[in-house]
Amino acid sequence: MSQIKTSKICFALPIIHLLTVAIILGGCASKWEHPLKNEKDFAVDKYKCEKESATLYPPLILYTPFQAGYTSSPTGYYPYGFGYFGRGRYYPPPYILPEDYNEANRKKAFQSCLNALGWEWEFKW
Repeated sequence: MSQIKTSKICFALPIIHLLTVAIILGGCASKWEHPLKNEKDFAVDKYKCEKESATLYPPLILYTPFQAGYTSSPTGYYPYGFGYFGRGRYYPPPYILPEDYNEANRKKAFQSCLNALGWEWEFKW
């Protein structure tokens, strides 16, 4: 009897956790608010600010290795005391990730521009 109760509780816990997270996240909303302007005005201001921030901080894409390249061990051994011969084969980094180094600055400039036009980021529960 106790095993049946325990298995029902263990099955119900993940469902309760998922529902709790859904309720918490579902109650949150955030957006740009202005006391006098509407959505159409926001679209115009947003376009202006995106254009201005992209002019100030254009995309700067740099490719960064995800992990270092490596050299394999040499392929043979010279038996007369001279050690390994050959230098092995170099393998370049397996992953090279593109990264926009101006993204954070562009985002800050965009937010500053909208704030200067009277828009405020509102976080509501």
